[in-house]
This record gives sequence, C-alpha cells and structure tokens, in this order.
Amino acid sequence: MRLVAFLLVLALVSCGTHKRAQPPVAPAYPGATGAQTTTNASYSTTDWTLPSGARAATVYDWYVARLTKLGWKVTQRNETGLHAEKGEHTLDVGVRGTTLEINRG
Repeated sequence: MRLVAFLLVLALVSCGTHKRAQPPVAPAYPGATGAQTTTNASYSTTDWTLPSGARAATVYDWYVARLTKLGWKVTQRNETGLHAEKGEHTLDVGVRGTTLEINRG
C-alpha cells in the first residue's frame, strides 16, 4: 500500500514536467524537425529545431499567414515573437537561435 501511495505522489509531482508524445500545438514550420510537446493544466509548449538558415522574421511571417487563415488574431508582433488569440485561447511563437517555441494557453 505504501508503494502505491509513493507511486501516486511521484506521478502527480512529475506531471507536466517531462516531454511527452503529444500532438504539436500549431502547424510545424516547413523543414522544422524534432517536435517535443510538454503539457500541463494551463498550457502546452512545442519546441522544434528550425532548418539551417531560417530567419526569425521569415518564421513569424509564415505563422502570421497560417494562423490568420485558421481564425487566430495576431495581437502583437516584434523581433522576439508574436502573440495570437482565438476565443479564450492564446498562442505565442518565439525563435531562440535554432529553436522554434510555441506556447498555447
């Protein structure tokens, strides 16, 4: 019984801290690889590795076009990322070196 209680506590503590095989939170940028999605009760984050030579501005342009077609409203965009909203959901896109990070709340 003590082992079962320990395993239950361990599972609850680690919930949301490990990379899981979940579907990406948004479409992948062309050529991006290695999608890893982490989820918890509040948001989901997917990280991809961008193809060599991908520029942040080009990535953001691509997402603005795709998200707008999917009914998202881009409410903020600058050189460090963009923020979009659809109903009560939010989506943040950022490029950090060769990593593309998308957070969906």
